[in-house]
Amino acid sequence: MGLSGGGLLGGIGAAIKAIRPDTWVTGVSLSKGAAMWESLEAGHPVDVEESDSLADSLNGGIGVSNRYTFDLVSEVMDNHYQVSEPAIARAMIDMLEHEKMLVEGAAAIGLAAIEEHGVNVQGQKVALIVSGNGVSLATFDRARTLAGTV
Repeated sequence: MGLSGGGLLGGIGAAIKAIRPDTWVTGVSLSKGAAMWESLEAGHPVDVEESDSLADSLNGGIGVSNRYTFDLVSEVMDNHYQVSEPAIARAMIDMLEHEKMLVEGAAAIGLAAIEEHGVNVQGQKVALIVSGNGVSLATFDRARTLAGTV
């Protein structure tokens, strides 16, 4: 699931782990300006510079004095991927073409990770969190251009 400040992943991850501790929780971050990714790499919350992204709702810091989500994400997340802007664009288009869902970049980020990193989900029970359809047509057109479908 998309990982920004860690609240959604931390909350869903904690609930899932309470019910089925063996379930894998995977976070997906932007390739640039990913505060939680950089913070986990550093071992403590850090500030990062935001970048322009189709998944703009995943931008933003976690706060260097973060008291909750950094530790919670560290505890419940088993795997973490970063995805590129072209992968996000392709996933947005795939969601529309195959699922008939017009979603914002952050909502397509899980699919972007599967496609970009070749994650084998064959025979697995997989839940993708698709949260957010607030995408303008101009942004979707930008995704189409970036994915090379225009």
